[in-house]
Amino acid sequence: MLKERDTISTIGLDLGRRHINMVKLSSGPDGWKLLDFGSVALNARESKDEKASRLQEIVQEKGIAALPVNIGVCGESVIVRYLDLPRMKREEVAQALKFEAQQYIPFKMEEIIFDYHILEPLDSDRQRMKVLLVAAKKQIVMEFVELIRRVGLKTNFIDVNSFSLINCFQSNGPDVNENDIYALVNLEFDMVNINILQGTAPFFTRDISLLEESRSLGQEQGSQDQFLEAMRPLLINLIRELRLSIDYFESEFEKQVAIIYFSGDGARFPELIDFFTSQLGREIKLWNPVQKLITEPAQIDTDALRQIECTLALACGLALRR
Repeated sequence: MLKERDTISTIGLDLGRRHINMVKLSSGPDGWKLLDFGSVALNARESKDEKASRLQEIVQEKGIAALPVNIGVCGESVIVRYLDLPRMKREEVAQALKFEAQQYIPFKMEEIIFDYHILEPLDSDRQRMKVLLVAAKKQIVMEFVELIRRVGLKTNFIDVNSFSLINCFQSNGPDVNENDIYALVNLEFDMVNINILQGTAPFFTRDISLLEESRSLGQEQGSQDQFLEAMRPLLINLIRELRLSIDYFESEFEKQVAIIYFSGDGARFPELIDFFTSQLGREIKLWNPVQKLITEPAQIDTDALRQIECTLALACGLALRR
């Protein structure tokens, strides 16, 4: 049993194509405390060696060498499916999914790692059960693990980025009611994570890759207006994909998405929020992924944190995993 003065420290690393974000937390009797954070920008064209070098910068600057870290995966090589299966015993689910998974996963079974989670109580009176199936290509997972190993870190936990987003929102985001239907959108300029939930229950998860469109975006684009203008082709594609996702959910489940909660790099631009509001016809709200964390100004550069806090949802959600 932990003594009152004891704490558990965890590190979340969000390894994006255009950024590396780090959050270090500790869990104590008063709740989660932000110990440190960091971020470096990447060029989408950087090699594996260059990315490892940039990660090493954070490791050395923050003094986290040899510590266990939690990382996330996303993109086309990660498959998330919400399955509606006949009710069965827990020990029967794993065996059933070995056969069911082949219907939903477009990869050879020997190429993937897959897991599942039962989303409803097994003592429910319903004759069917909702099961979350997640699969990722072994090659992608091992590339991340190898990157971590190269800089002297140890992999503690591997999550799916979209689930880290949910984890962070449910710990640090605004309170929601069990009947509220809303979307979480983490907008980076190369990858967008989308979740649609009712209360705390997820119904829809999707990653939208914007890698091709983002290749034309440099780290610096002159003024903000020039940067937003350069983003126009990316934004047009993104709006189309967001509409398709929301329309699919609303048609499939006959539920209406009322609010979209935005985080990520895109949340730093008020003009983008106005644009999405007008194009999607939904109420859009920003939320602070670190707002409910305990912070001590003597230990944390609060001005620097304020500049990037909206981009830390994935890293924070990963750090919240034990």
